Amino acid sequence: MKKASICLVFSIMLLVIPAGCDVNQTIETLSPDQVQALNEEETYSEIMGELFITYTEREDIVNDATDIVRVHLQSSEVKSLGGYPQTHSFLKVEETLKGNLQAGETIEVIEEGGIGDYLLGDLPPIRADNDYLLHLKESDGVYYVVGAYQGRFIIRNGYVFQQGTVDAKLQTYTPQPVELFTDEVEEIVRSVD
Repeated sequence: MKKASICLVFSIMLLVIPAGCDVNQTIETLSPDQVQALNEEETYSEIMGELFITYTEREDIVNDATDIVRVHLQSSEVKSLGGYPQTHSFLKVEETLKGNLQAGETIEVIEEGGIGDYLLGDLPPIRADNDYLLHLKESDGVYYVVGAYQGRFIIRNGYVFQQGTVDAKLQTYTPQPVELFTDEVEEIVRSVD
């Protein structure tokens, strides 16, 4: 009997633990305090210097992007350009909100930095355990995040959080469920067309 109970508990654990590890899980029952706590985790300290362009409105980031896509990391590597590190991430497009990229395509996104697991703004590199909604500019077949990192949004627990430093995050943006975020982006894109 004891052996059967241990087997049953072990079997249940094998079913429950992987279910909690799904990258694309949607948990839309977060309390406002939980959303605020996750948002604070995606806010990084101010850095010395300043961005060339600092966006204050979400519409401006959307309008300046040539492509807005939901992506998932395939691989990445750090390369040196004139002695400065750049992180080259190879991302699979899951969904396109703006632009001509197709689901299933792999794109290369270059971000400044990459030494010691940090990029410009002390942001962590793109990781495989989350999807991201990136606002990108294309140049010579590779992509760059709009506003250095202001156009970088991470999906966590079914919500979209802007990743950025305290001084560069959009003050008017509040984390929101993925569906609402994508609907608003599509509405901004339609209003310009």
